[in-house]
Amino acid sequence: MGLFCKECKKDISKDTKFIVMTMKLHVFTCRGKDVESTSPKGVFQEFFTTLDPFQRQPGEKHSNDAVSSSVISGEYYTIENPSKKDLEYRSQREVLSKGMKSSKVRPSVQRQLANIYEKDNLLREFDHRNFEKRLDISEFVADPKVYYRKVSQGEWEAMGVEEGKGKGKGKEKEKGSPFAAAFKNTDTENYRYWMSSSLAKVKAFGNANSSDQEGIILKFTFDRPPIDVFSLKAHQERGVQNTPDVVAIHREGFAEIGPVNEPEHVEEILRDKLDHNLGFTKSQEAALYKIFGKVEKVV
Repeated sequence: MGLFCKECKKDISKDTKFIVMTMKLHVFTCRGKDVESTSPKGVFQEFFTTLDPFQRQPGEKHSNDAVSSSVISGEYYTIENPSKKDLEYRSQREVLSKGMKSSKVRPSVQRQLANIYEKDNLLREFDHRNFEKRLDISEFVADPKVYYRKVSQGEWEAMGVEEGKGKGKGKEKEKGSPFAAAFKNTDTENYRYWMSSSLAKVKAFGNANSSDQEGIILKFTFDRPPIDVFSLKAHQERGVQNTPDVVAIHREGFAEIGPVNEPEHVEEILRDKLDHNLGFTKSQEAALYKIFGKVEKVV
């Protein structure tokens, strides 16, 4: 791996035991600047965030290094033949930066991303590929009256509704509620019927988790936005999962770091009109059916 100063084109990697310190000293010397007066988090931040965790010696090899023929280039340096570790580290930083700048990421999460960006021990554990996938799915609510749910063929048939209409049929569905069968077939009052404002999220992950890969996707259209009708609580706020008389909200499947477990998190989701998931219990079935408009399959 070669590290070349863009000021004088010299290979700096052979000058000293530690590449990062060499780069800092060398470039400032080239430019006639005071080394100590400038923070490495300033003009050299890109350099430090690319190589700093490795602090490798010239010629040092890591067991999982596979040298590539690509080049990492910054304003003040060029790294020729970076290792896989160098490229991986670079990719992690790029995903973090993307998330920190995105208006589709909650402010609380952006602060968490910034913390990861600054701390190498956290960065090493950061699954940037998984986060980027969820970041790409994260959007603003397209229509507050529309939610999606993935169901099995059996659940769809048990709903007893005619597609595109809000009427029920059959003895089991005398009230016409498309939600009745799901609640009837569960034996706990804490069971939640999850729906998402995001079609992309349901396609990718299902209703409440990332293991729900098969089934029929339904589009529910309500007469009023459910978020205007029900009082919402963060799903992982203390006590909420065992409190059936509240509607739970979370952002699993979207660009999140950790749980949605504070009132502040709910405020951020609603204020910024971010896609989300809602979980209803049997306690809300009647009120949910009251605002139900129609249900149809997503082709």
